[in-house]
Amino acid sequence: MVAVVVRGHSWIGGDVFGNEGSLTYQQTTTSCQCNRNAANAYTASTPKAKYTPGQRVCLAYPAKNHVAAPCTNEYIPDSGMRIYRSKKDETSDPALFEWPHEYTHLNGAHVNGVIDYKGFQNCPKFCENKDKALCTVCFDLEHDLADGAYTFHWEWSFNPGQDRYVSCWEVDVGEARNRNNSPSVVPKPPVSPTASPPSNNRNDVELECDE
Repeated sequence: MVAVVVRGHSWIGGDVFGNEGSLTYQQTTTSCQCNRNAANAYTASTPKAKYTPGQRVCLAYPAKNHVAAPCTNEYIPDSGMRIYRSKKDETSDPALFEWPHEYTHLNGAHVNGVIDYKGFQNCPKFCENKDKALCTVCFDLEHDLADGAYTFHWEWSFNPGQDRYVSCWEVDVGEARNRNNSPSVVPKPPVSPTASPPSNNRNDVELECDE
């Protein structure tokens, strides 16, 4: 299967790829940075994603130093990356452990103590830029996925038992003619937790979710 490249972003996600503290959101109960349909979630330059049924979706995120590699060591943990979606046309998003549909991503599972570039650590050029190296994960949509509006949810655990790093993005699913042809959705896994939701930090600028 060939991945169809579309453009889309996580909520209030412009110009933050790899920035320290950008959209840092670590949670035990809340799934998303903002409530669904927050007024400032998307802009003309950071648009909502548009998918088609059966499409292969690829997400991009920065490594943030969290990869087992020759330039670090084999004991960098990865306790699991997961991708979910909501039901169609919901008015609110599920709690953290209540997403109704999980996708099987194509990176495989990282084995702790092994340099394998699997799971979250699928970052082939990590040693060229340990902070901002490009990492990717892909998953396949159902061929019979109904047209409509969905929220997708990404989460990752660095150490076992810790709060999950999470990100969400909204998607319109429909015909191929509705696609935008440019880079994929970009969730931003961080290094350190934020103080309190729904606030997010971009360097010294406070990003607020407009309700």
